[in-house]
Amino acid sequence: MKASLALLRQVRLDLLCNHEATTDDFKAFLSSQRYTPGTVNGLFSLRPYMGDELVSALSGDCSKFSRAACETIAGLRTEPKAPKNAAWFIVRSYYAAFYSAHAFLRLFGRTCTNLDGVELAKLKEAATAYGHVAPTKGFYKVNISADQQTLEFEKLQNSHEDTWATVYQVLGELRTAAATVAAPKASRDTTIQLLSDIRDTMSCNGRFANGNYLSFFRNQVQYRFAEQTWYPYGSKAFPLPISAEEIAKSVLEGRYQPLKGSSDVVKFINTSLGFTQLTLGIVDFTMAKEASASSHLHRDYRRIRNIYA
Repeated sequence: MKASLALLRQVRLDLLCNHEATTDDFKAFLSSQRYTPGTVNGLFSLRPYMGDELVSALSGDCSKFSRAACETIAGLRTEPKAPKNAAWFIVRSYYAAFYSAHAFLRLFGRTCTNLDGVELAKLKEAATAYGHVAPTKGFYKVNISADQQTLEFEKLQNSHEDTWATVYQVLGELRTAAATVAAPKASRDTTIQLLSDIRDTMSCNGRFANGNYLSFFRNQVQYRFAEQTWYPYGSKAFPLPISAEEIAKSVLEGRYQPLKGSSDVVKFINTSLGFTQLTLGIVDFTMAKEASASSHLHRDYRRIRNIYA
């Protein structure tokens, strides 16, 4: 699963590349109070003082979550004493995809962020100073306008389910935009099909309207001991035809091939690892566009990529 030109041309390079500021991440940006609070379309909003600080924050976030996805994938292991043990392979595959989901959103001008610490206190302080009602503690989707001038905050409820719902929505928007993006028709068609296929698997062909099938399946395995992935083992998908270590290496090198089979376990693994590979490929593309060696993606993400090369 690789990104085509019609998808790469939709990446928000303006929000990720060539920053001089050193803002660590999005929460650090919120804590800085270097913005003007307001209201847009009935939603709490911010207008950054300097776009470069926002770019540094988003680049830092994208780097952080992409690094976490790499390290999580690299930790996939076959248990030599229990090769049919599938549970932790599934859980780890899920979290690689979940970290990738957060990186993916930032690649396209969104964040899903929990506000509950210093950043919330600073945000409330700034909002009060400007006479606006401040956000309350909770999980938020933030949309960043095309001109980098407006950040709109929408409160959500569940960090995992709503993150996937946001990814599912963004995939739909990217699919629609791919029809008219400046790219060869073959690339536009390929992109539309790719994004449709991802949405189909993330919704389990429509069973999960908000695209949160991966979260549901992982919960079933991790907390309800479903799919016979714990002892006594019964999943026919395990042991895998190739080692977990080789699978991890193939994802990190961008050459993962879907496992054969139609079981729910196999579908889950292919979706999780395929989406992770796709996202890391887009982050690699973005990193290559960086001109500054001190940027977050060049300095930190590249280092992790080199470690696991």
